[in-house]
Amino acid sequence: MELDREDPTGYAFLALSHLLASEIIFDPKERLSQQVSMLRYVDEALAKGQIRIRKNYIDGQAYFAMTIATFVKVS
Repeated sequence: MELDREDPTGYAFLALSHLLASEIIFDPKERLSQQVSMLRYVDEALAKGQIRIRKNYIDGQAYFAMTIATFVKVS
């Protein structure tokens, strides 16, 4: 994310890490906080992925990031 703020891959992996954190945390308030962060990063990844696909419809990295974000959202 630090190198390219428009790349959805970083946001997708952040969403995945917040999903995993929310699964191992016992405190309900902290778990809710992790889930809120997770959904925020999912939305960012999907939005930035759509923008990149509009520019270049064969951008495999954008599709991969959107797949990870969708997986996290469904999980």
